[in-house]
Amino acid sequence: MAIAEQTRETGFQVKSHSSLPGNWPSGKDETDVHCHIFQTREFVQSWEESYGKTGKHKAMFVEVLGEDGSLWLQIPFCIETRGRLRVLTFLDQGHADYNCPIFYPTAPVWTNDSAAELWLQIMEILPGFDIAHLEKIAPGYKEFENPLFLISDVNSAEFCHGNDLKKSWQEIEATQFNLKTLKRYGRRLQELGETRLEIARTQPEGQEMLERLIIQKQRRFEETLVPTFKENPTALVFLDQATRNFGNSGNLFLVSLFVGDTQAASTWSLSHRGCLYSLIMGFEDGVYRKYSSGRILNLKLLQWLKDNGYEYLDHGFGDEDYKVKSCDTTIQLKEALIPITNSGKLFLFKKNVMARLRSTGIWQKFRPYKWKVINKLREISSKRAN
Repeated sequence: MAIAEQTRETGFQVKSHSSLPGNWPSGKDETDVHCHIFQTREFVQSWEESYGKTGKHKAMFVEVLGEDGSLWLQIPFCIETRGRLRVLTFLDQGHADYNCPIFYPTAPVWTNDSAAELWLQIMEILPGFDIAHLEKIAPGYKEFENPLFLISDVNSAEFCHGNDLKKSWQEIEATQFNLKTLKRYGRRLQELGETRLEIARTQPEGQEMLERLIIQKQRRFEETLVPTFKENPTALVFLDQATRNFGNSGNLFLVSLFVGDTQAASTWSLSHRGCLYSLIMGFEDGVYRKYSSGRILNLKLLQWLKDNGYEYLDHGFGDEDYKVKSCDTTIQLKEALIPITNSGKLFLFKKNVMARLRSTGIWQKFRPYKWKVINKLREISSKRAN
């Protein structure tokens, strides 16, 4: 049910809903409605079944309509409670690589002025918040331009990367860094056991793969000294729900490279309209790491996707070395941090101070020890509990 409506002499009107509208598109829809996989009904439902149940997140669904009532855009937002601070974010809590509206065929071409007016109306129609923190703002989707991309001139710290599969296989293969070495590693893995790709498109098919991937990813989190699933258990609930929901819609694409009976590397991906979004990758340690099983998986996956009519492999957000060196496409993203109240302005001031502190050499030197201490304390606590 619409809870608010705002109309001005601007050629459009804005509505806000507290629950998911019935016409929200599914990832399985083959219609003239356009969006990234991260704005589909399945993604929103996975969010509702995880973050939506924490009591700290309130979903808000914005619709933009023309004067004649035709639907132009749908945008999922969230008001997140952080202590006493109310923060407006996109509805993704970090899980989306592209934050963008859903576009309908009547969506117009936006100007800086009309985009600014749209943002003003969105701020007025939503429940009160202290600051807007909009991350990974995508430029748009195919020919449709994201008006929220126009309200900021701040680039994200990192971008998205991918491979254009419309090129010939020879051109695609040539994009891979150290290709000769990579192929030699592939032969070494073949000597350990028959190498093959296995693809799961439903939750039952991929359950064992997913369980091993989570173990692989957890180990990698701990190695790189970043927060793990243990620090953010809701992220694991989201992944489980997304596996089920996208498995039901036919968008799940969980693929593993097996070497004999060993699941040497895996990627949790989503397939949508000729694009594969590769979102979570893990690999086994030891000899499988030595022979770059993750990159071997990616090479074999590129060829499989090319042979099966895909147009793009999206490696998503992040400037990891393998992405920068082995992708032929980079997509610029933006972010916006807009304080509304005095509390929001104070938060922004503190955030800027911390950003300057984190850029210092002494912070970078001692930062890794934080997670080492946390993990050690967790081990001690676990032993005492047992």
